[in-house]
Amino acid sequence: MKLFAQHGFSDGLKIVEGLRKELIDGVIFSPRDITPEKLRESANKFTESAPISERLFDPQYYATLSALDPLSRTGYLQEEYSCYFAPRRHDQLLRESEVIEDVSKVLECEAALPLTALIGPNIIIGRSFDSPEAAIAMNFVRATGVQGKKIAPEKRIYATLAISGEALINIEELVRFLNQLIVLETPPDGFYVLVATGNGEAGTDLFNAEVIAGWMFLNHVLSVKGFLVINGFWRAGDSGGSSGSRL
Repeated sequence: MKLFAQHGFSDGLKIVEGLRKELIDGVIFSPRDITPEKLRESANKFTESAPISERLFDPQYYATLSALDPLSRTGYLQEEYSCYFAPRRHDQLLRESEVIEDVSKVLECEAALPLTALIGPNIIIGRSFDSPEAAIAMNFVRATGVQGKKIAPEKRIYATLAISGEALINIEELVRFLNQLIVLETPPDGFYVLVATGNGEAGTDLFNAEVIAGWMFLNHVLSVKGFLVINGFWRAGDSGGSSGSRL
């Protein structure tokens, strides 16, 4: 298992130390908190400290739906990452052409950064895998595999799966979703799995036994099918994902 640290607005000195001491294996950048220029500077610093370390980028595309709210906290996303980030409505993403275009923009933007692998965008699957959100999310995964092979065939491509704890509890719906996922004609190399939790006391949902069971089952199926899996979590009200481990 590999362990990743999340990098945001800080100078990254603790990450450098962690990489140097081989306590962590890589870093996932959070664009909400860091400009592209600062990202490049930090990536070069990490490469010098640990040449074989992994450098990834969570596009945080799931924040595009909340970006319509003028009070949303999107940080640098709208100004510094306008190459792909802009407010979106659910009805826009029902068009497959829109999904493909947005996936391409994200991957092309990432391909211009000093990263060792690319992570595709996605929205959050809320209460159920049997929903329009889940259908949209599947289109994002499908487009990530196809467009990733075209844009950066020399790099590993991860598709984002951002899922609420509530959705993970329904194993029957999860199984049906996974059955579609594992037979994609052009699949990604792996998945960046973010489990979404609530604010305050609702955040304990992450440690609900049924949520953990669904999360572990998801990891087991994807791993058995040969996919790499990076795990993390996302807290409602925050635009950023938190990095975790990779199987």
